[in-house]
Amino acid sequence: MGRKTGCRKTGGRKAGVRNKITREAKMALAELCQAYTQEMVEILVTIARDRKATPTSRAAAAEAVLDRGNGKPAQYHEMGGKNGGPIEGKITIEFVVPPKRKK
Repeated sequence: MGRKTGCRKTGGRKAGVRNKITREAKMALAELCQAYTQEMVEILVTIARDRKATPTSRAAAAEAVLDRGNGKPAQYHEMGGKNGGPIEGKITIEFVVPPKRKK
């Protein structure tokens, strides 16, 4: 048996009200992580400089250090047609009348 139409569900917070617990938890987690920032950056630099580490792990560590120091690079997606003009396209709509059924 479902609830009546137009009735608000029971429990939970009203729409548009922020979840304060989630915000507080995120802030606490951020503070905890910030306490280890220096150590983690040093570990990433050590991995990036380690010649015995795999190239994949060295590249990932180097990328992480650069992203934290300089910010992640913006991703641009440019879409356009010939010579930067609008994208040309053709849309075809076909209406089909079904055949009459035999009785």
